[in-house]
Amino acid sequence: MEEIEDIGLQLLEEQELERKRIARELHDSTIQNLTTLIHKTELCSKLIAKDPIQAQLEMRVMSDTLRSCIKEMRDIIYDLRPMELDDLGLDIALERFITQMTMQNEVKMEIIQTGTIQEFLPVINMTLFRIITEACNNAVRHGKPKNVMIYLIYDGNYFFVKVIDDGCGFEVNQGLIEKKSFGISIMRERTHLLKGEFEIHSELGKGTTIEVKIPLYVMINH
Repeated sequence: MEEIEDIGLQLLEEQELERKRIARELHDSTIQNLTTLIHKTELCSKLIAKDPIQAQLEMRVMSDTLRSCIKEMRDIIYDLRPMELDDLGLDIALERFITQMTMQNEVKMEIIQTGTIQEFLPVINMTLFRIITEACNNAVRHGKPKNVMIYLIYDGNYFFVKVIDDGCGFEVNQGLIEKKSFGISIMRERTHLLKGEFEIHSELGKGTTIEVKIPLYVMINH
């Protein structure tokens, strides 16, 4: 019972942290930009008769600001729920994710799939996506690797995920890992919610491997 309560509290804490992050991003960036646009609109209304050239310059700035707002909102929506998951499936959503990660970080990432691809329910796809992206984010953030490989293996009655990096690695102390890394704890709990198994292997100077094993009957027969 205590373990179930801990899982619930961790998931609630994760949701609250996500809400805070989104609220901060909206306040610090999008809302500020929209407020600036209001002031620019008022300025342009005054300038358009007196100084049309300056008004045009201000409108160009407004146009750039609007594009920035649209991009920010798209990024926030993507973080909440990538549209590709529903429209095109897990593999396409992950391809877009690693493309963005590669562009933003000095790391090479690749997805390798084996076996017959299965169609999962949207909630399963979302859970798997969160597990895999958290594993990749942890690898890039803490391991500083040059390469990250993501293996999606459809094998008999199980679906396997392996995220392998060649970063700095660390000494595996399970109790210490759970206390220090909220992300690893949440990945483990999400895996358990799918009745799966979660393992992490690491060695100093040799990188880290995260393995997830989930029975296919849980993911298909709902």
